[in-house]
Amino acid sequence: HKKVELEAACKTEQIHIQKLQEQMQLYEQKINDCNKLLNEQTKEQEQLEQKLIELKQQENGNVKRENYLQLSLTSLQQLIVDQKRGIELLKASEQQEQIKINECENVIQELKLELLANENEMKQLDEQLNEMKHEQEQLKRQQIDLKHQEEQLQN
Repeated sequence: HKKVELEAACKTEQIHIQKLQEQMQLYEQKINDCNKLLNEQTKEQEQLEQKLIELKQQENGNVKRENYLQLSLTSLQQLIVDQKRGIELLKASEQQEQIKINECENVIQELKLELLANENEMKQLDEQLNEMKHEQEQLKRQQIDLKHQEEQLQN
């Protein structure tokens, strides 16, 4: 009877061992699945960390580009201000030059009028001179005539 009990106990133990082995296999499978999942997650984490590094590098590049563009914009704005100031100075200088040109044109016009007046005066003087020459010639003829008459009277 003990043999049957022993056999039954052995059988129970074998069943218990078999169940434990099955559970161990299940746990090993779960451990393997967990390790596989852990490996996948680790790999994914590494990829995400690499992507984060790349994004930070890209952000740094963008910041550098933004700083460069900001400096360029500031430089261009300053250049525009300088150019406007230069244009204003040129306009002021141009206005001064135009005032000088106008003054010179006025002086030239006055000189032309003065020259025209001088020309008219010279024409009048020339006419007077011609008249005086004509009168002088007439006086010389009269003198010659008077000398002839005097000579004739003396003869």
